[in-house]
Amino acid sequence: MNVPKHSTERRGSLMTRSTLCGVIKSLDKHCILDSNDVVIVTLCDITLWDGAHLDCPHIPQRFIVSKTELDNCDYFPIPFTIYYDDDEI
Repeated sequence: MNVPKHSTERRGSLMTRSTLCGVIKSLDKHCILDSNDVVIVTLCDITLWDGAHLDCPHIPQRFIVSKTELDNCDYFPIPFTIYYDDDEI
């Protein structure tokens, strides 16, 4: 006997892995971070016209990036990797 599938059922889908790179920039010639600082990156959607932030509930909101080498105090990258469902974004 076949059981009908409901539209509310979640289906399996492929996950997408993306490595992004944010940048912290200093304009006053001093390092804003120390080499042992931990950087917290928060992902959110800021494209709404009213300026409200809409967090993506299916993406872990915080990624801790440590051991960042500060070779240049004016400009250095903060790399992080996210995994997300391509159908949901």
